[in-house]
Amino acid sequence: MLYKWKAVDKEGKPAEGRIEAKSQNEVLAFLKKQGLFVIAVREDKHPSKIYSKASGAIGRVSDVDRIIFTEHLATMVRSGVPLVDAFEIISNDFNNPTLKKLANDIKTNLESGKSISSSLTDYKKIFSSFYINIVRAGEESGKLDDSLRKLGIQLRKDHALKSKVHNALIYPAVLIGATLSVMSLLVIFVLPRLAGLFAQSGVKLPIFTRIVLAVGMFISERLILISILVVLMMVSFIFITKTRRFKAIISKLSLKLPKIGSLAKNVQLARFARTFSSTLSAGIPIVHSLSLTAETLNDTYRKIIDGSSHEIEKGVSLAKILKRHSEFFPNIITGIIDVGEKTGTLDELLLDIANFYDEEVDNVLKNLTAIIEPVMLIIIGFGIGGLAISIITPIYQFIQQATI
Repeated sequence: MLYKWKAVDKEGKPAEGRIEAKSQNEVLAFLKKQGLFVIAVREDKHPSKIYSKASGAIGRVSDVDRIIFTEHLATMVRSGVPLVDAFEIISNDFNNPTLKKLANDIKTNLESGKSISSSLTDYKKIFSSFYINIVRAGEESGKLDDSLRKLGIQLRKDHALKSKVHNALIYPAVLIGATLSVMSLLVIFVLPRLAGLFAQSGVKLPIFTRIVLAVGMFISERLILISILVVLMMVSFIFITKTRRFKAIISKLSLKLPKIGSLAKNVQLARFARTFSSTLSAGIPIVHSLSLTAETLNDTYRKIIDGSSHEIEKGVSLAKILKRHSEFFPNIITGIIDVGEKTGTLDELLLDIANFYDEEVDNVLKNLTAIIEPVMLIIIGFGIGGLAISIITPIYQFIQQATI
């Protein structure tokens, strides 16, 4: 909810503004922390456009832009640059129109008495609940620079992890795409043109050549219709991949596949440990930390973490809960978490776990790449080689007949 407030500072100067909060008491507590004597606080039932439509036209912001934005802000806060000036500098420095608008909006909101974290809630498509809560914790503890610095590190690590997996999958994807393109060109355009030549020559075609020719003729005669069907199938597939049910199925399947399952688990464990560590070190209570961490995980891990919150509130240790899910949380993790809970160093030990699984991801990716490359080359060799033979064999027979 949005509240309008009026207050007087220590020097007796009047001040007023708007602030987003859950209740009037939260507004009063925030203003008192700022050293203001509150005169009036009331709900703003007619918010201005900057509050009601701030997120109306949100564009795309890349992971790299988000990282640079966070790191720039952290540097300026640590250097003692006033927040209003910091966001004005960011607005001038960035070329991304969405970040420019965001920085200008936050600057205006700060001048009206709104906090950074409250301003960021207008941009939930850009900044996750995890991000916003870390900033809020930094504001409340007076350690905003440290929270932003850790956020920058977290975002860089997450981006690096995502890039490693993405780059490992690009090579086979490009190879498969190129192979299918070459095979399609041969089957749809080259072979049908040779069909007339083969028919006139009276050469008896091998069974494989006849099958490939039949497929090629069928596709070339209905090329427009098949192209439309392919596009519709691709659009439908993209739509299906965005559904919660599909993501849940892929989540379960990816964790059970050989080699791929090991990679998927290591990625999720690294993300779990690093995010959980960041929220705890920011001073966020453990139950809320787990809720924020769960949002960053896939469906399988999210359900496990979300389900643990209720038991933790009853006093059950996190290590004990996770031990029941040994398929997804190895003993090494539950053992370290158990030690961390008992010694009060859980956030530090979780960071060690995250670094360990980052290295494991690297190792698994290297092994996967070593396996995928020769397998892909063999498959491509059989595919293109088979097509080449289906074309070359009748041509060779035709040449032999012509020379007799």
